[in-house]
Amino acid sequence: MNRTEVPSTVTAWKRYAVALLSAGLGLGAHALLMPAVGNAVPFITLFFAVVLSGWYGEFRAGMLADARRRLQRGLVFPSVR
Repeated sequence: MNRTEVPSTVTAWKRYAVALLSAGLGLGAHALLMPAVGNAVPFITLFFAVVLSGWYGEFRAGMLADARRRLQRGLVFPSVR
């Protein structure tokens, strides 16, 4: 039996909007949790943002969220490694 792809009903701009929004929310969650968690699990919230973007928006949106995560990490929290 042949498998066919089901066309996605999600438009491209929604995929990328979710990617950018989830990366921004991940950074905000990280900033809020940093006093409680410290550097024990750095950027775990941004990891979940990239996973959510990859799941919802597929590969390119996940890569966009990862690129934003890397940029944010360097600009907002440059000393954390």
